[in-house]
Amino acid sequence: MPPDEPPENVRTPAPRGRGGHWRPPSDRLLAWVAELRAGGTTWPAVADRVGKSESAVSRWPRKYPDRWLVAMLAAERRQALD
Repeated sequence: MPPDEPPENVRTPAPRGRGGHWRPPSDRLLAWVAELRAGGTTWPAVADRVGKSESAVSRWPRKYPDRWLVAMLAAERRQALD
């Protein structure tokens, strides 16, 4: 079952960095998104739950493939144990 509440400190939007670029998602936020996806939550629902745009969160697996793989494998492992 996907977590209903975010890990600590992930609901606040990342401030814009220099040049107007967004910072990459924190490891905690990426792990939460992976948990939600591993539990079958759709991208629109994930985006709504974490307070980010659907286009942003659905790009993370392609934009951060190494980090996403680690987060997804851990999430799937936890799902299998539940």
